[in-house]
Amino acid sequence: MLAGIAFLYRTILNAALDVVNWLRLTPKDNNPRGKIIARLWALLGKIKGEKYDGMVIVAHSQGTVIVVEFLRYLELINERQRLTNPINLFTVGCPLRHLYNRRFPDVYSWVGYKPNEAKEKLNPPEGVVKWLNGYTTGDYIGRNLWTPDEERDNGSNKPRVIGDNRQEICLGAGAFSDYFGCWSACH
Repeated sequence: MLAGIAFLYRTILNAALDVVNWLRLTPKDNNPRGKIIARLWALLGKIKGEKYDGMVIVAHSQGTVIVVEFLRYLELINERQRLTNPINLFTVGCPLRHLYNRRFPDVYSWVGYKPNEAKEKLNPPEGVVKWLNGYTTGDYIGRNLWTPDEERDNGSNKPRVIGDNRQEICLGAGAFSDYFGCWSACH
């Protein structure tokens, strides 16, 4: 019976475990967040050595949290020189506002609770020349970041422009795991 329940709620359980692992800071010498950040640091070092003109980062769900926090961290410690290439960030199913800010407001107050707050607070980290956030109407984990909630489900093939370098698009009907099938069907 427990196996049947786990199978039914697999996506929700996986998402919850991702959150728990990301927020866990112990053991100090071997925690998931530290390992992930170390891999990103090494990857950026490799990319920097290759002399590319720019970089596109595509992130889904927990990956969006990891990438945005990592880029904000580099900005905070003044490691901008680590990112010499302009970055275009495409996030889908981003849980920063709907999950992290609402469930962990003491840690994620920098995101903003409502879309208008997020427009002011949640700006692209330094080095990101364009941030496009996509979401589907049925995603229960990641939704709109900046679009007003009453307008969020108005699907369109045109992104809403939010400031100079942020855009947001409703990709139509879909759920948490439907993003890349929906994107290819829409475009």
